[in-house]
Amino acid sequence: MAAETSRDKGKGIDPRNWGALALEEEEVQPDVQRALLNEFGARRDLEAMQEQNAEYEEPEASEGDQSQGEGDNIPLPEDDEAPPVSRKELLEYLAYKRKLERELHRRAQKEKSAPRKRRSRAASEPLSGDIASLIEKVADVDTRNRKAKEAARKASEQASASKPSAKYQDHLPINQIGVKSSLGKAFRRVQSEVSDSSYESPSDSSSSSSGDASSSDSESSSDSSDSGSSTSTSSSGLPRGSRRGSRRNHKRRSRKNKHKSRRSMIKPTPPEKYNGRADWLTFQRFMTHGLNYVKYGYVEKPRQVIVLSEFLVGKAYTFFTRNVALKPHKWDLQRARLDTFVQGRLSVKEYVSELNELFSIVGTDGKRARVVKLFNGFKPSIQRALYRVHMNAEQTSWKKMVQEAEYQELAEN
Repeated sequence: MAAETSRDKGKGIDPRNWGALALEEEEVQPDVQRALLNEFGARRDLEAMQEQNAEYEEPEASEGDQSQGEGDNIPLPEDDEAPPVSRKELLEYLAYKRKLERELHRRAQKEKSAPRKRRSRAASEPLSGDIASLIEKVADVDTRNRKAKEAARKASEQASASKPSAKYQDHLPINQIGVKSSLGKAFRRVQSEVSDSSYESPSDSSSSSSGDASSSDSESSSDSSDSGSSTSTSSSGLPRGSRRGSRRNHKRRSRKNKHKSRRSMIKPTPPEKYNGRADWLTFQRFMTHGLNYVKYGYVEKPRQVIVLSEFLVGKAYTFFTRNVALKPHKWDLQRARLDTFVQGRLSVKEYVSELNELFSIVGTDGKRARVVKLFNGFKPSIQRALYRVHMNAEQTSWKKMVQEAEYQELAEN
């Protein structure tokens, strides 16, 4: 007897489990057994379908038997066993089953991808009065907020449309003066005070005072007329008591507004007349006193320039009539004196002092521009002396250049 190899050991059939049956080699293969199991399941499903179809056909057959006579009964053959299913029928059944599964899967995917229909709200009980009023209040608030935003947007559009162009803004004198100069600071202080203060026109004050008088007269007349019939109603259908309450509220509000707009009892002092003299202190005094005059005199904003023009004389009034009154958008600040100002016969100390005064009035772009102007205005002899000690306008500071120029001036004298 040949020895059993290790490859076949434990791979054969155990006679104790299979009953020592004489099985063929092909029947032992797992693939063959799986195929036979599938075929058996398919046969079973097919037989179940045939039995189900037979159950639906039996009632029809019973009705046909009742319609016939007893002698016409035909004995049916007994089908104890179902006829064997052929391989072709089995394959057709499996193909139909796979087709049915694909169709079911396709419909399921279509239902998932299809948009869900919005369910209609079921009829509910009517809302209570409190809930309905609350909903109306919320809707009214939303409407008011929307209208307020729309009004604010229109107002901003109108303001942007009425805003002067950039070209006009560039020609304004306040935009041509240095921001850090004393003259520029004074102009901007005046501009901030004018923008922050609000003036009340005489027409508004007279109308408010006349309104207060008329309201007090109407109140006294209404009190005298209402003494006889306090419960009667007005022509508009409102009780007179409510009208008296509204008048009292109006009177209280008018008194409050009158207290707020109470004017000073001191008449503002007019400014001294300005003749256009190029003196910083004189111009600053005229500008300060003129601003206080139109502010505390409650002059309307459009009339402020005209009122102040009455205090201009000489060159100042000529400038006003030629440039301000007719063409206010073409103002131009003249810097000719600063551009052409040089030392000449002045000493270094006098030249530096007057140059600082011009810088204070006109202003410059920066410290380096001041140093350049200082160096270019020196005498040629002082410029050559500064070059000999390695000083130039692009690197030397203002203080060192002034000190060295004074030393060179002393050396020349």
